[in-house]
Amino acid sequence: MVGHEVHGTLYPAYLENFYRAGVRLTPDHHLREIRREAGALVAVVHNAHR
Repeated sequence: MVGHEVHGTLYPAYLENFYRAGVRLTPDHHLREIRREAGALVAVVHNAHR
């Protein structure tokens, strides 16, 4: 999720747009780093409960 504190992201209209755009929701993950690889941005996340 875009943050559990941002309640609006849970509404169906937002979720429909997220899914249509190919967004993958990972509410229990934390962002570790963002880097460039072959001209693309790569986000590295880890599970907060493992």
